[in-house]
Amino acid sequence: MRGFSEFRGGSSARDACRLGVFGFLGTEPLTAGLGTDFFVRASPIEMPDLLANGTVDAAMVEAIDLLTLPPEFTVLQAGAWAMRRSSLSIRLFARCHPEQVECVYVDDNSHQAAALVRILWALDYGRELQLIPFAPEYGDPPFEAHAAVILGDRPVATPPICFDYQIDLVARWHRHTGLPLPWAFWVAYDPSANGTLTRRL
Repeated sequence: MRGFSEFRGGSSARDACRLGVFGFLGTEPLTAGLGTDFFVRASPIEMPDLLANGTVDAAMVEAIDLLTLPPEFTVLQAGAWAMRRSSLSIRLFARCHPEQVECVYVDDNSHQAAALVRILWALDYGRELQLIPFAPEYGDPPFEAHAAVILGDRPVATPPICFDYQIDLVARWHRHTGLPLPWAFWVAYDPSANGTLTRRL
């Protein structure tokens, strides 16, 4: 997922708008109609840097990363990637009952996944989790892992083996809040591009 890019459509690269997008099937509705755009597919954690160094004109940025962006970044008035009541894309896999989980291996492609599972376990069980980052693109969590959070297409396409429980974290969020879970927003580095990019997105 990291560092992969592709060009779609028939327009020249000079005329195209460069967009940083997640390599997840669930985000395709946000990009399906943008047939003349240049997509840079990367992990969520890489998007702020792609914006800052000018690799892309706009990018999907996780909601939690909006809190630490410098003021020159602008959230565009365009669509967002959000899950209403449940999702196959953001899951916790556990070898023991969720109430017994104390340590979680977390997909290191996302800041928001770590924050979400920490909040939910504090609400549900009054427990502060120990979080250990791991890279799911290189294989399953280690055997000693009692639980792991994985996002994107992997929970469906290549779920980890030997885990007895699978928890939909979006469903737990909705149970507590009654609200959808906004995961990512379109963000641009240049505020003057707001109108142009918003119309395209």
